[in-house]
Amino acid sequence: MIPLEKPLRLAVEADAQALADLVNFAGEGLPLHVWTGLAQEGEDPWAVGRARQAEKAREGQVVVIDFGNGAVAGLTGYGIGAEPEEIGDDLPALFRSLQELENEALDSWYVNVLACYPENRGQGLGSKLLDVAEEIARDAGHKK
Repeated sequence: MIPLEKPLRLAVEADAQALADLVNFAGEGLPLHVWTGLAQEGEDPWAVGRARQAEKAREGQVVVIDFGNGAVAGLTGYGIGAEPEEIGDDLPALFRSLQELENEALDSWYVNVLACYPENRGQGLGSKLLDVAEEIARDAGHKK
């Protein structure tokens, strides 16, 4: 991982609520739909989303912008290998187009989530996070 300077930092588990919000903003509500489908009977779909985001934070997969009061913007991404992933019949239709897109972006660092809270928009935070994405990609040996 590249060095990060304030207000940038790696997300931590305590950011799970903000990360779930940001992921849902970026996905325009689709993540909440997915979490609803994954939730067990009586389980809050947001709890599913928070748990998933806490895991990504534990794995060091999320960079956030934090001005001292918690994450206000976030970037999640990952490297895509040189070979396309097989799209099996068991892959839900909802995710087929995403996998097809990833298969077109081989050997790249893929920006999966880039979002900020509405009240923090228009401040250049997304551009700052895209610069970080480019640095991470180069550091990982990806040209794209």
